[in-house]
Amino acid sequence: MSQRCLVFLLAAGLLVSCAPSVEHGDDQAQAVDAMISYQCESGRRIVASYPEGGDRATVFYQGKTLRLTRAVAASGARYVGDGHEWWGKGDDASLFQGEEGDVLLESCRVAEKADR
Repeated sequence: MSQRCLVFLLAAGLLVSCAPSVEHGDDQAQAVDAMISYQCESGRRIVASYPEGGDRATVFYQGKTLRLTRAVAASGARYVGDGHEWWGKGDDASLFQGEEGDVLLESCRVAEKADR
């Protein structure tokens, strides 16, 4: 197993074990957080979790956990916080340093998706 795959699996396991579950009545589906792995042009991998409701995102990048909040976007989904901006549209996403897209850190594409 490659080191990158092991890191992804460890991050995914940690995220799933720490995330609270939400249960509803028998007639409602259980809330599910989407966890997506992105392969970046730099060769790095970013894992992002999107709790149901879509107002937050948790991004795992180079050993850091970025907790971001949804922001206004003309197109796609944009999240800001912790001095970063995460912007996704379709299968593409970009990570910027600075909450106004000051410096492009990574340009990525979805590698795999998993539901919790």
